[in-house]
Amino acid sequence: RWRWQRRLIFRHCRMGRYAAKNMGKQDFAELKALAESMQNADQQRSYEIDREFHQKLILGSGNRFMITIMQVFSEIYKESIRKGWENADAEKFEKMWKLHVEIAEAIETGDQRKIDAAVQAHYDIIHK
Repeated sequence: RWRWQRRLIFRHCRMGRYAAKNMGKQDFAELKALAESMQNADQQRSYEIDREFHQKLILGSGNRFMITIMQVFSEIYKESIRKGWENADAEKFEKMWKLHVEIAEAIETGDQRKIDAAVQAHYDIIHK
């Protein structure tokens, strides 16, 4: 299981780097707005926003291979991700939406270290 998680983290980091190069200002603004909108959403809506956020990020990478792979992973993990949002206590919920904002901001800056750190922190929260 851990090996697949590491691969998924690696792919998300790579996808974030591609998105940083391919997305425009409007795309960055929309990505950040999605992340920030999680703050005032209930858990079901936050799950939906999370899917929109990751879909925008995946498509923003512009890499057809990564788009295909990540859409498959997204479907495979859809149920566990939904349960993660549903079962999040207030502290975890706050960390999750803030990490999405960090990811969006890191992608906008194009700083690979910040992208990698934010994605790793995202997975650390999800898999606790």
